[in-house]
Amino acid sequence: SASCPMAAGAVALIRARFPQYNAQQAAERLRMTCDNIDPANPGFHEKLGRGRINLHRALADPGTPAVRFIN
Repeated sequence: SASCPMAAGAVALIRARFPQYNAQQAAERLRMTCDNIDPANPGFHEKLGRGRINLHRALADPGTPAVRFIN
């Protein structure tokens, strides 16, 4: 799949833009700034991850809050 190298490259660009981020923070920023593609794929609702990578939004949005439950 081509998604792995795209995601890895996007996280590398995010870490270059925000050097204070650790790997988890950079990955979370990428996840939270993806475009939702569920409406365009009704047969695969919530089966396509967070959606399409939007690198412009990942690098330009001032702050993107994210919450992850550990337990």
